[in-house]
Amino acid sequence: MLNKKILIIDTIPHIYKLYYGLILKNKININYAINIIIKKIMNSINNINYIIFVFDNHNINYRKIIFKKYKINRKKCSTNFIYLINLFKKKLYLKNINVISIPNIEADDIIGTISKHCERNNFKIFISTYDKDIYQLINDNIKVIDIYNKVIIDDNFIFNKYKIKSKFMIDYISLIGDISDNIKGVFGIGKKISSILINEIGDINLIYKNIKKIYNINKINNSNFVINNLIKYKNNVIKAYNLIKINTDIFTGYKISDFKLK
Repeated sequence: MLNKKILIIDTIPHIYKLYYGLILKNKININYAINIIIKKIMNSINNINYIIFVFDNHNINYRKIIFKKYKINRKKCSTNFIYLINLFKKKLYLKNINVISIPNIEADDIIGTISKHCERNNFKIFISTYDKDIYQLINDNIKVIDIYNKVIIDDNFIFNKYKIKSKFMIDYISLIGDISDNIKGVFGIGKKISSILINEIGDINLIYKNIKKIYNINKINNSNFVINNLIKYKNNVIKAYNLIKINTDIFTGYKISDFKLK
């Protein structure tokens, strides 16, 4: 029986929302705003036994080695934003709440590793994030929570919104690309065609192995265009897949018991 619950927070997006939504826009006091967000996060799931706030480390990681222009279109953090990150961490430490950041490791990989480790130990896992890359982790035991809209993002949510199963999210994003991370997909193949290809054929490996099956898919009008572009932009798809895929087997140096609420 899965009666243990852990809440894993992808913290930087929350601080981003805090900074641009509350502090700059509404001129709310920094300390007051931080306390509001922390309280909202902590109260988002009932009967939480374990909690961990995960922070990105902005040193060079393996994705930047694979692709030097990875996330190059993102603005550099301002001095005020960095100050807010450090203040947020300080508040968490003072409240005796667990924080994790690992040099050269992105938050996604920390979240993925902790999630899978907890799942193997019979936990229900809730991840608070706005990053759709995390959706590839979703299954019966791992869910994403939108604390502001009070929505649990599970398999049903993914299927209703993207028309695919959550296990195919990595393939879906690899085909359409991700502008926010400067990851290119296949030109001319958008969300609709990508979901059709996945539902009719399967993951990207099966799509490329069975590319001629596209001629038999009635929902696709211009089969030649789709096939030609899949072939032409195959390197984009492979690169995107390697960048998007979350590493769920990194060394964190932590035990699950370290995340127990004190």
